[in-house]
Amino acid sequence: MLTSHLHIVHAGERPTPRTVETAIDNLLTVISHPRSLARHEGDWRPPSLTLPAGPHRPALTVTVSKYRTGERVCTFMRHSGYQDQPAYLVTLRFSDASGAPVSPDDAQWWIDRLAFDTLGAPDGAVYSVTGESSPTYCWLVRGDYSPISSPVNVFSSLDQAA
Repeated sequence: MLTSHLHIVHAGERPTPRTVETAIDNLLTVISHPRSLARHEGDWRPPSLTLPAGPHRPALTVTVSKYRTGERVCTFMRHSGYQDQPAYLVTLRFSDASGAPVSPDDAQWWIDRLAFDTLGAPDGAVYSVTGESSPTYCWLVRGDYSPISSPVNVFSSLDQAA
């Protein structure tokens, strides 16, 4: 089961704006790049980026996967009263190169910067995947990669959401 989650960020905990801005720009490029589209071939690996450390925040690695949404999801969205039709399901998984556990607050900080501050995600768009070994987030996007609101039960099984 997935749940919506927002985290309040306090001043003084941010890496330099230029570093964050560059990291977010790079992340947006990877999300929109065809290489992030999940493939069934055995040698495909999702692209990843290193996100910079900041005061009280470690450097993290984020892995990006994008899945085309299927007719089942589009039909579910229509029948649930949502006008926007999704093109992709985007997932971001955060890890630490040293193998140390990643604080959900550190991953949420980056999600806040990307999805809410930069992409303007509406309430009910971004979901945290529970039960994963590393913080993982997902959301549905239009063809222009802007996040759209969706009911949580559309993600009841990630393999069926795409």
